[in-house]
Amino acid sequence: LNFIALERFDSVLVRVLEKLIKDPLDNLLLVCADAEQLPSMFSKGEISGLYLNFPDPWPKRRQAKKRLTTTKFLDMYSEIMADKGIIRYKTDDFGFYHYSLLSFNKHPLLCITRQSLDLANSDIDNITTEFEERFQKLGKPIFYLEAVNRRRLP
Repeated sequence: LNFIALERFDSVLVRVLEKLIKDPLDNLLLVCADAEQLPSMFSKGEISGLYLNFPDPWPKRRQAKKRLTTTKFLDMYSEIMADKGIIRYKTDDFGFYHYSLLSFNKHPLLCITRQSLDLANSDIDNITTEFEERFQKLGKPIFYLEAVNRRRLP
């Protein structure tokens, strides 16, 4: 499997590059870009899965349109994902999780197949991120959902 890490802030990518110097991964490509550019990077049905690991919750109401789980973004993901492609989403912010759960649930082509209000204490296979490790030490639960794309390709 190959992975593409998309991040809009170069400062975050620099931290990733520093880690890759110590522990190289041949199947990882880093891209500095905004998620809105995904349709220009990938063809319809090209992606088999997406990981939304701790995206910014944009908690203020006026910022809601920037959330990576708005209808606009879910439509975009569904378009570039293969039929039966999987989106895996994690957050430590319950308000954002609730918002995202409703967004995924309303989407006509994405079907929620798994969810957890405490990922660390669930039976879901998981590779923990630095955020998760930090939050777990603070006793904070990680909220998770998994959705399958139901877009039929021609």
